[in-house]
Amino acid sequence: MKANKNRVSICAKVVSEPEISHSYKDINFYKFNVSILRNSGTKDIIPCIVRYVPNIHLGDYVKIYGKFTSRIDEHLKNYLNVSKIHVIDRYYNNYIELEGYICSEPVFFDHLKKGRKINKFLLASNTKHKANYIPCFTYGIYAEITKNCKHGDFIKGVGRLETRHIDKLDSNREITEVCLTKLEVIEK
Repeated sequence: MKANKNRVSICAKVVSEPEISHSYKDINFYKFNVSILRNSGTKDIIPCIVRYVPNIHLGDYVKIYGKFTSRIDEHLKNYLNVSKIHVIDRYYNNYIELEGYICSEPVFFDHLKKGRKINKFLLASNTKHKANYIPCFTYGIYAEITKNCKHGDFIKGVGRLETRHIDKLDSNREITEVCLTKLEVIEK
């Protein structure tokens, strides 16, 4: 399986203390949440997992490098798999670079409250060993571009991580997804 590009670089505020998530082959993995502030003032809570005990504390500002991955788990569907983290003195950015194959038919609609066109789809971004299924959306001109995309089309894009709350009859949950602000369709 050919690996696709999936790189995340964010600056965020730690909003939960690291705690053990799970163990694999006698290695403990730790989970924690960070908060990212959008230009609009909205805060996105991003779940993170790291392979070692990070030297971070509640309220610290951190720079995180890693990749956005998926996990079949009732508590943690998509998360930021942290490869490097360090404490910083101020807040900078939220950036993700992603490529992969569209693995669900895009859903195009007009968002009446915001007055813009939006297109949602699931992107399969491969690693050496598995595919990560990442919920994505585009708006404006990029929603128009991806409106004609089909299952199996290969795209490259950059954007940011965002979270939103979903209220359904049987459950309430938050999802983390990628807002692609620039992209190109490579293969159709």
